[in-house]
Amino acid sequence: MIALSEHLHFGRAAQVMQISQSRMSQTIQEVEQRVGCRLFERNSRQVEPTIEGRMLIERIRPAYTALRSSYREAVNEVRRSKRTIRIGFTAATFCYASDLVRWMRANAPEYGVTLREMAGEDSFGELRRAEVDALLATDVGSRPGLTSRPLGTETVVLAVPEDHRLAHHASVSKRDFTMEPMLGIAGPSGTPPGGEDAATEWTRKPYGADTVKTWHELLALVAAGQGVALLAGSIAQNQDWWPVRFVPVTDLPSVSVSLICRQDDQGTALRGLLERSASSAALAAQRSNRIVRKPEP
Repeated sequence: MIALSEHLHFGRAAQVMQISQSRMSQTIQEVEQRVGCRLFERNSRQVEPTIEGRMLIERIRPAYTALRSSYREAVNEVRRSKRTIRIGFTAATFCYASDLVRWMRANAPEYGVTLREMAGEDSFGELRRAEVDALLATDVGSRPGLTSRPLGTETVVLAVPEDHRLAHHASVSKRDFTMEPMLGIAGPSGTPPGGEDAATEWTRKPYGADTVKTWHELLALVAAGQGVALLAGSIAQNQDWWPVRFVPVTDLPSVSVSLICRQDDQGTALRGLLERSASSAALAAQRSNRIVRKPEP
């Protein structure tokens, strides 16, 4: 409610909260049903809080601010006492997560590290809410309140079923799969390599028309012949899916992999430790120029 009252737009408020627009709309409707009145006036041009909405927002804002501050203080206290760093990662950054743990074990043994696989549209929201301390992700771009450190690059590959016409090609270009139905992951972690604009050139259907929540669901659909998918090369190396072939795409730029942290952690011991691990030359060099497993002839 507070985010919507500040941005007066469901899409922008949802982006700030790192949730989908539909989830934002559903949440507001649920609150209105509980309160028993309309809290926002909606039309095709704008969103405005009603008188009742303004009253409710002004009353809950101080409590929300205090609750958020108390939560952050409690999280920081537990983190200091246990000296545990929580790293979120996606399927495309699995190898980077394991490298990071190895570096921490060798260079900062006083810290424990826990890993959490992230999937779906709320991965950056979990980072913002301090549910994880850092996130390993691909092609994050610029996001308010977050800062990133590049770790390496990934070759883009096309995942196709084993009986697909492109399955045994040594490589492909964009024009080879222009008419193929494209499958995708819902949310930030599923943004296609090359960006949303490029995706519209690859397929008749809008990217994400057939969306799923995990990479395993995506690969299962590819194996079943429901479409093709663009992935980072490390997924091809880490998935032993015999019904799926991974073919390098020659005319798409490599995908960058970054370690993302909250800007408000800058200057803390945690941030410094993460910066040192991210700047490790061995970690970056180990994952750059990745060689992708080629399909069988």
